[in-house]
Amino acid sequence: MKTEENFKNPDYRSYRLLPVDRIKYGSIGALSVITISVLFYRSIMMAAILAVPAAFLLPVLMKEELRKKRKVRLSSQFREAIGIVGGYISAGYSVENAFGASASQLAGLFGNEADITREFLIIRNGVSINRPIEELLDDFAKRSDTDEIKSFAEVFSIASRTGGSLTDITERAVSVIREKMEVSEEIRNITASKRFEQKIMLTIPFFLILYLDVTNPGYLDPMYETVAGRVIMTGCLLLMSASWFVSGKILDIKI
Repeated sequence: MKTEENFKNPDYRSYRLLPVDRIKYGSIGALSVITISVLFYRSIMMAAILAVPAAFLLPVLMKEELRKKRKVRLSSQFREAIGIVGGYISAGYSVENAFGASASQLAGLFGNEADITREFLIIRNGVSINRPIEELLDDFAKRSDTDEIKSFAEVFSIASRTGGSLTDITERAVSVIREKMEVSEEIRNITASKRFEQKIMLTIPFFLILYLDVTNPGYLDPMYETVAGRVIMTGCLLLMSASWFVSGKILDIKI
């Protein structure tokens, strides 16, 4: 079937920018450069020169961040999916039939275009042409580049090779992996407020400069018209960038 062709299967180890991504982040890149050039250097020429390269560069730089977000979304969807699979197995379904039945339920829960729905449809279609389910899960795990999915596929494959009870082992694996993923979700929820605070703190200097410039015209002129002032403004910009980078690393908690 066409859905089983490898070139059709999504690869989560990379991210292909969509036109909407290029427009969105290109606009953000250009506006960011214009804002920095005007507020930190009062230079329209700098804004005009750097806006276009920034519009092309930021979407490329955002590819890794978008890839990570897609993986987090897939991981969250997988947690729900294996819960559904576990429910069908507990109800007496075979493992193959449990995955097949789950595909329809996932389409109703996340939509037909959701990554997890597509993956379960790939598995269901593969099973229908007699491909081993452990092979299908292994392929999904490799493409997902996600620890939880890899762990599930490894446990399932070992159970299949050693002749263990796939039903019992799948139920236990579902329970363990769901607990781990719930901890990951809880950590993301805890750090979400800190990430919001990080964004607020990053924007405060821009509003402060704008406020001083509007309420006290000429007050910041030395920062734009002298070499020392430009060095100070550049230093402040570098410190802001460094703080954003370090705080991002601190909040990037892995378990």
